[in-house]
Amino acid sequence: RVDVSSDGSLKSREYCMRGLPFVTCTDDPDIPEGFPGKYTVGLTDEAVSIHDLIHFVKEQNTNTTEYMHEYACQQLTWDHKIEKFIRYEFPNK
Repeated sequence: RVDVSSDGSLKSREYCMRGLPFVTCTDDPDIPEGFPGKYTVGLTDEAVSIHDLIHFVKEQNTNTTEYMHEYACQQLTWDHKIEKFIRYEFPNK
């Protein structure tokens, strides 16, 4: 477990791009809460509910995979991220 409350790690973006569901314990500014394919556990030392995790895995389907991939292509690419930076840094362009 990473000891932070917010994370923008590449690993969750890689999973999202490939349409692979993932588990995280942190907030990610680019992947909203309730996002299909994202299972969030508490940022505590409490045990993860295996029953809930199994239920999450069973909910996943082809639509989830496709949605995750499309979201990543539209929101998580370098081109998209740098565009937001350029607009913020240079609003007259």
